[in-house]
Amino acid sequence: MTFKHSAKLPPGLTSFVSVSTSSRLYLFGGLYNKEKESSDIYYADIRTDYSLSDFKLTGSLPFPVTIDKVKAVVTPKYVFLVDITDTSSYKNVYLCKASINANGSLEEFIVPSKPFVLGDQFYSQSL
Repeated sequence: MTFKHSAKLPPGLTSFVSVSTSSRLYLFGGLYNKEKESSDIYYADIRTDYSLSDFKLTGSLPFPVTIDKVKAVVTPKYVFLVDITDTSSYKNVYLCKASINANGSLEEFIVPSKPFVLGDQFYSQSL
């Protein structure tokens, strides 16, 4: 297998969270120039030869996303983002979701107004 360069990342963007659908690669948040947290959402189309189109800005989230605080999961119908806002105790968690359209685009993320609070017992058993 040979890898080739096919698309440039948005300038200065690092530490983003990424997922792919059947036809797109998404980048959520990250850090611009290793310091400014981002809430931007970018995507690149995945071509039939598996190369990528240029990344395009497609929206933003109501909170900044960095790889150390947010995890992403993709299913056939949804993209889920798990935002751990309290990294000292890992108890306050926002679970956001967006539907995946047939063409691979995403609907707007549904973001709860309050975090899901994990109890001590649940958290310790889930590790």
